[in-house]
Amino acid sequence: MSDSNQSSSSSSSWKLPDGIEDHIATGVINTTVGTVVGGLFGLVLFRAGGGTRAASAATGFGIGLGATIERARRQLNGPNYLSTTTTTTTTSTTST
Repeated sequence: MSDSNQSSSSSSSWKLPDGIEDHIATGVINTTVGTVVGGLFGLVLFRAGGGTRAASAATGFGIGLGATIERARRQLNGPNYLSTTTTTTTTSTTST
């Protein structure tokens, strides 16, 4: 079996969108900062422990991840990301 046949069969056919590397790097930074800030917030406000410190750190992680995902979706889907098309239905009532 030749090397060219082996490399073509092992290569994948899917491709990541252009510019996704920037979003991944931003996501790592956002989630790290969110986790640290959430953890510090939990240390200051929730001295009793009992899982509330971990919950505040997890909340910070979720906020950082959510912000990254929304920013990436907005940039990757183009300028019409926030525009919504709604159909309104009108009902006419007739009185007799």
